[in-house]
Amino acid sequence: MDWIANLPILAGLLALMACSAFFSASEAALFYLQDRDLRQLAKGGPRELAVVTLLRSPETVLSGILFWNLMVNMATFALTSLISLRLDRSGQTAAGVAFAFGSVFAMIFFAELVPKSVAVLKPRWFAVLCAQPIQFSVAVVSPLFPLLNAINAWTLRLFWPSFRPEPYLSLRDLERAVQMSDAETALDPAQRLALENIVSLSDRRIDEWMRPSRSLPIFSPKVTIEQLRERAEGYRHVLLTEPDSDEIAKSIWLPGLVNGNHRRLHLHAEPVVFVPWCTSVASVIDKLVRNNLQVAAVVNEHGQAIGVMTLEDILETIFAVSVNKESTQDDADEPSIRSLEDGRWMVSGATSLRNLGRVLQAPLPDSRNVTVRGVIQEVLQRLARVGDTCRWGRFEFTVVEAGQRGRMRVLTRLMESEENRSQ
Repeated sequence: MDWIANLPILAGLLALMACSAFFSASEAALFYLQDRDLRQLAKGGPRELAVVTLLRSPETVLSGILFWNLMVNMATFALTSLISLRLDRSGQTAAGVAFAFGSVFAMIFFAELVPKSVAVLKPRWFAVLCAQPIQFSVAVVSPLFPLLNAINAWTLRLFWPSFRPEPYLSLRDLERAVQMSDAETALDPAQRLALENIVSLSDRRIDEWMRPSRSLPIFSPKVTIEQLRERAEGYRHVLLTEPDSDEIAKSIWLPGLVNGNHRRLHLHAEPVVFVPWCTSVASVIDKLVRNNLQVAAVVNEHGQAIGVMTLEDILETIFAVSVNKESTQDDADEPSIRSLEDGRWMVSGATSLRNLGRVLQAPLPDSRNVTVRGVIQEVLQRLARVGDTCRWGRFEFTVVEAGQRGRMRVLTRLMESEENRSQ
C-alpha cells in the first residue's frame, strides 16, 4: 500500500485523536473541580465565569462531551478500519492487524489516559482553557438532548419498569446496626469508632469539638501574602476580622491561593457561618454544606466568638485513624480521658469540662469555656505550648503535646482542696 497516498487519512486520524484527547481532558478537568474552586472562579473574568456557567447544568455538559467523544471515536475507528482493509487487500495482512491494534492502543493511551491524568493535575487552569470551546460544542448538539432524554426514559421503563428508590434508613436503624456488630464482622475498631462518631453527630455539641478561635491565625482584611507566609505556614485556613473591629468575619482557604492572584487576597475570602455553642455537629455540617462554606464560628450566649470549626476538622475527627491503637483517639484529638498511674489522667484538649468533672468526680469552677483546651488558653492568656503548667480550681494541667492546628494532650491531676490542706 502506498502510505503517501493515505497521508490525508493519517492526518485526519491524528486530528481526531487530538479532538478525543481534548474532550477527555475537558471532562476530567471540569468535573474534578470542587465547590471552593467554583467560588474562586466566580470572582474572575469572562473565561472563568464560563466555567461556572457550564457547571450549573452538569448533566447537559456531560451529555454534550460524551456525545462528541463518541462521534470522534467512531470516526477514528472508521478511518483505522479503512487503512487496515487497504493493507489487507494489498497483501500486507500482518501490517493491517498491527496497525489496527496499534491505533486502538494509541487511542486508549494518548487520547484517554494521558489527557485525563494531565488535566486533573491542574484542573482549574485547564477548565478555564476549555470552557468556551465546550460551551460552543454543547450548544451545537443541544437540540438533540430532548430526543436522547426521551430514548433514555423509554429504555429505563422497558428494562427496569419496577425500579424504585430504596426505603429511607433512619438514625435508629444505623445505631442498632452498629450496636449489633461483633467480633465476627469485618469492621475493625477504628471503622467501628468512625461509624459511632457519624451516628452520634446529632447528639454531639459543637462546643465539644471546636478549637479555640485563636488557634487559627487572625488577620485584618488588608492582609498581604507576605504576612500569610510569615504567620500562617502549616495552616490550611486563616481568619479575617471586620474592618473596624476584632470580630471574625471571613476566612481564606490557603490551598486555593496556589493559582490565585496574590495581590487581590480579599477576593479569596469567604464568609463564615455563625452557630451557637449548643448547636449539634450535624447541624453545623448541614449549614456548611448548604452554604458551600468551610469554616463555622462558634459564639456564646453573649454573641462572642469562643471557637471555630472547619469542615476538614470535623471530617478528620470522625475518620482520622492511627496505626497505634492506643493513641488513635488522642492523635485524632477525639475527646478522651485515660487513667494513668499515681492518680493522673491523660486528657485530650477537645474533652468537654462537664465530662472531665464527671469522670474525675470534682467540682468545676465557673468558666465561659466548655473544653479543656479553652480553659488552658483562658488561664494562660495565650496559646498553650509544650511544658506549660497551670492551675484551674482543683485541676492542675500540664501540656505534653500542642500541635499548630489546635491538637492537644494534657496531663491532669487533682490537687487537694484548701479545706483539706488546712486540716
